Amino acid sequence: MTVLFAQTGSMQEVTVGSGWSKEFMQLPNRFDRAISNVIPGAHSAD
Repeated sequence: MTVLFAQTGSMQEVTVGSGWSKEFMQLPNRFDRAISNVIPGAHSAD
């Protein structure tokens, strides 16, 4: 799942091309919060 939300991931490329990248960029933040609740330290911004 973390690969799907990577800055260079294919999903982001599709959203930029489709004109809804602003909405998509909210999803990785929500995902990061959710995954850190389940697996602390599983995803970091570094």
